Amino acid sequence: MPLPKPRELREKTDKELNKMLDDYQLELIKLGDTSPGRRRALKKVIARIKTILNERRGEGH
Repeated sequence: MPLPKPRELREKTDKELNKMLDDYQLELIKLGDTSPGRRRALKKVIARIKTILNERRGEGH
């Protein structure tokens, strides 16, 4: 599964982002200690998703 670009993430709804977040976190757990490059990329995407969700929550204040 190719990892999305930040621009693509911002176009998604919160519901879609939460689903993606769950999927990527599960994949990260399943990888274990293998494939350090993939683990690093997954961690970056997870952080991006969390950042976007937090930014959207902050807009309502």
